[in-house]
Amino acid sequence: MHSATIMKPQSLEEDSSAMKHVFYKPQVGWAGDFIPFYRDGAFQLFYLRDIRSPHGHFDGIPWFRVSTRDFVDFEDHGLMIAPGGYDEQDLCVYTGSAIEKDGRVYIFYTGHNPRMRSKGRPEQGVMVAVSGDDMKTFEKQSGCMFSPEGYEDHDWRDPFVWLEDGDGLYHMALAARADRGPATRRGVTAHLTSPDLVHWTTQPPLWAPESYYTHECPDVFKIGEWYYLLFSEFTDSCRTRYVMSRSLQGPWVSPADDVFDTRAFYAAKTATDGKARYLFGWNPTRVDGDDAKDFHWGGNLVVHELFQREDGSLGVREPDSIRAAWGGGEPARFGGKNSVSLACPDRMATAFLDGPCPQRFRLELDVTFADRTRMFGLMLRADQYADTAYGFKFYPASSRLAFDALPEPTWNSLKTRGLDRLLPMKPDAPIHLSLIVDGTMATLYADGQAALTTRMYNYKGQSLGLFAQHGAARFENIRISTDF
Repeated sequence: MHSATIMKPQSLEEDSSAMKHVFYKPQVGWAGDFIPFYRDGAFQLFYLRDIRSPHGHFDGIPWFRVSTRDFVDFEDHGLMIAPGGYDEQDLCVYTGSAIEKDGRVYIFYTGHNPRMRSKGRPEQGVMVAVSGDDMKTFEKQSGCMFSPEGYEDHDWRDPFVWLEDGDGLYHMALAARADRGPATRRGVTAHLTSPDLVHWTTQPPLWAPESYYTHECPDVFKIGEWYYLLFSEFTDSCRTRYVMSRSLQGPWVSPADDVFDTRAFYAAKTATDGKARYLFGWNPTRVDGDDAKDFHWGGNLVVHELFQREDGSLGVREPDSIRAAWGGGEPARFGGKNSVSLACPDRMATAFLDGPCPQRFRLELDVTFADRTRMFGLMLRADQYADTAYGFKFYPASSRLAFDALPEPTWNSLKTRGLDRLLPMKPDAPIHLSLIVDGTMATLYADGQAALTTRMYNYKGQSLGLFAQHGAARFENIRISTDF
């Protein structure tokens, strides 16, 4: 039997040896599909590690685990589930979930092996590994659960298992595809139940909207009277989305804003410590470190706090523990001033931070804009002489927040599809912003309602700027912190 290679040395984009992490990544390889699980007073984060082998996934994908209490300090617990051999179902140990029963942790995961197609066997199936009492090692259980009648053979994956209070049964949601219907819209969230985590009964689909190719990485939870089904799709704009219902039987409705972040925040799953619920996704790198090229699979961890609005819809905000890790910061000066007013009825006005901007920082401020203002926002990695910058752009008329170049490049030097968010805005109403930047990564939180995560590679300017175009905006209470 051939043993799959797990890891090998490679250069790192960020320094992962530091005790604290702004956006966690392993020292070797990259992380994708975090599987959060709360136990022993900490979030246990299983994740898929990808070494970007020249052989692709034929070198296998393993599960590793880190734990954290604050999303800043991480303890590495090493390899949890190794990939199988070339002729085994779980050459790639793909996404799943963890659940505790009788003091032991059960991991339901996807056994994926593309070689199986040529052998006339399903490419994917659900497999199980069980821990000892200490959760340091997991033993793979025999057998594999494949798709039942009515579903395609090769898409039966990403099992999410939970214990439902209402009926006392274990429930499993899976990413699957119906075996009939529109070819690119057969995505189904399959549904199974079990009394004991061993014997499973297929139920009618949890959700079958005929809208997406598949619904990856499902996650189901309840807050108050509302159930939420999270999923990630690559049919529309490659985002983590959600639908909501007052019953597991539906109907599942889509809120006006059904996403949490951008294309650069994917495969997000949730976990709660009993006080708050958090969303764990990953920010992909780009091929060759080039803004004009596609995103890779895998990257760095990004954590948002989830909260429920009065109408039952969900919003995201910066976790308190991450904000506290930066300290209070210092007033940021733009032309010697801590408050900046930009009035420009027929042009663009700008202001720049005094001195060069650090590569790692957190910025916090409040901004208000006048009625009929076309656009305003923040500039990163700005070069005032070349007139280039990245822009977090606020468009009040279309209730839109977007990340793009400023000015927009003529020859498509940035791929920015999916790097925008819905954000309702009102003239003269303050919008509170917090921006975290570390090397090539940035996450902007807007008004405690929306997040926008992105990558930045091509522009190397050292200036941080503010701007307003065809209107007026005022930026106040500006503080910057580099003490992470």
